[in-house]
Amino acid sequence: MILILSREIEESLTCRVIDYLENYSANYIRINGEDLFNEKVIFDYALNRETALWELEITINNRKIISKDINCIWFRRSFFQLSSLSEHPVINDFLKNELNILYSNFQHALSHAFWINKPSDLSINKLNMLKKACENGLTVPKSYITNHQTTLNRINDEIITKPISESFSIVENNVRKTAFTAQVDRNIVKAENYTDFFFPSFFQQKIEKQYEIRSFYLCGDIFSIAIFSQNDTRTALDFRNYNEKKPNRNSKYQLPKKVEESIRKFMIDIDINCGSIDLVKAKDGNYYFLELNPVGQAGVVSRFGHYNLEKKIALKLIENDK
Repeated sequence: MILILSREIEESLTCRVIDYLENYSANYIRINGEDLFNEKVIFDYALNRETALWELEITINNRKIISKDINCIWFRRSFFQLSSLSEHPVINDFLKNELNILYSNFQHALSHAFWINKPSDLSINKLNMLKKACENGLTVPKSYITNHQTTLNRINDEIITKPISESFSIVENNVRKTAFTAQVDRNIVKAENYTDFFFPSFFQQKIEKQYEIRSFYLCGDIFSIAIFSQNDTRTALDFRNYNEKKPNRNSKYQLPKKVEESIRKFMIDIDINCGSIDLVKAKDGNYYFLELNPVGQAGVVSRFGHYNLEKKIALKLIENDK
């Protein structure tokens, strides 16, 4: 049996993959994170003291599934939000942490199964990813972390800044604001009303790019598109700052074999078998690794590269349902 762990809303990729599973009459079950507390699933998890293993039993639509029934798991998402459980943000944070620990234990309880992505993939450290990328032959921009102006003054390159951890969004006056990559204006950071000290922040050399590349990695296979974001001031630094009125041009792309081989070595080294990788083809001719998103959307790459990745994911799940 195939187990899909996803969420209720804003998850079109899961639905498209399931369409293919249905078409191939695959034996699967989908559980959304919200199902664990919205009365749709009876969930039992017991520690077998003789085997020292946690054993899982799930009942959904009068269908009972136990751990040994599950051969293959796609960990797509966990849940969307928990605000409906409590009006208190501290309690919601606590409940979110409780569920995240539960998901991490799924990984141990179902270690006999084949996983496409794992809950532990979400705990990747971006700084360690840059180190691992270097170790496996990928080129990365010059990178710095500092809390003092003196260090910035010693950097001759133009620099950008972005979050060390995951980005975030806030909604104010019905407008969503997201923390994207931004170029550092040295005139601002040197202004008299700014102190020399600031919150520890991540800086990188600004890469003069020809275009950006989004690659989707699936169990050793790499599918790429080029994103021509450099001609739009809104997307020039970060194509994720989408211009809905004038979208970037995208096209199917083939990375050099040497770059693809370095990506494979990198993904094997960090033990992640699926994810989206962002790169830049620079004007100096190099391919620069920017970051990895282990739950990155495949939809854009699939659509503009004509790869039909939804079918490929479904077939990979069926192949490993043994």
